[in-house]
Amino acid sequence: MNRRIRGLALFAVAGLILALAASGVLAGTTGKIVGKVTDAKTGEGLPGANVTLVGTRMGAATDLDGSFVIINIPVGTYAVQASMIGYNTVTSTGVRSIQDLTTRQDFKLQMGVIGVKGIEIKAVRPLVETSKTTTTRITTTREIEAMPVARPQDVVAVTAGAVGSGNNINIRGGRRDEVSYLVDGLSINDANVGGAGLNINKLAIQEVMVQTGGFSAEYGEALSGIVNVVTKEGGDKFTGILRMTSDQILGPWSNHYNLYETSVGGTVPGIKAMKYYLSGELNLTDNRRPMFLKDKKSGSGCRSPGRCRPRPSTER
Repeated sequence: MNRRIRGLALFAVAGLILALAASGVLAGTTGKIVGKVTDAKTGEGLPGANVTLVGTRMGAATDLDGSFVIINIPVGTYAVQASMIGYNTVTSTGVRSIQDLTTRQDFKLQMGVIGVKGIEIKAVRPLVETSKTTTTRITTTREIEAMPVARPQDVVAVTAGAVGSGNNINIRGGRRDEVSYLVDGLSINDANVGGAGLNINKLAIQEVMVQTGGFSAEYGEALSGIVNVVTKEGGDKFTGILRMTSDQILGPWSNHYNLYETSVGGTVPGIKAMKYYLSGELNLTDNRRPMFLKDKKSGSGCRSPGRCRPRPSTER
């Protein structure tokens, strides 16, 4: 009995070690925000200033020269706030956290008295990402919603250097099994034929990063390109969406195609630190019925009598 308990304990410890090791080698799915807080008048760094992400528990304090680093930030857009005793609080909105990249946001604080309303500035996305060392295209959730796409593969298809459609996409002349597909750092490649082996609901995508060259060694089993998809996370407020796409208005020319999509997210009631996000879809459509099967309504092998032509008789 004691040997069995010891064996189970060793098995559990080994599983925990493997899980921790696996989590350490996953592809990057979070971003980093760095910057410097300085005095607006003298330009000197302000040590001990507080820099926080509004609405989250993430932040950092500046070092002796006023620099700060905030790591492991989920992909998204944030408001970053810098404050220090004796200075007016400054909030920068629209600061993006991009997966596997570094975003820089500097602050210049002005001296003021306690009680003065803080200053709000809006961050502007730079034309050139200086922290990128690879050929990368990043597509955000807002851009995906405005694009006529349904899957991450459709986003890849409109990227420079990519050719094909659906699950048969080639990047830089390589084969489709030379493209590595990742969702939140986990590989979803089809081991048999290549390409993505999993479909992701459009409503659940936060960001899609397509790398077509110069990617680092953290991405294995990729020769021509990398597609890294980051899914959405729940926020402080409850959000939800329900969408339906149908061709029923086409009448007899309809294939009875109906696509139902839904997603909900928020904070678990009573547990503010625990958040959730659920997304799913249901796709219903008619299959092409073989001609030798009779339709239940019309009694013939044609499902749409108004569109079908009569077959020539073979009887003599």
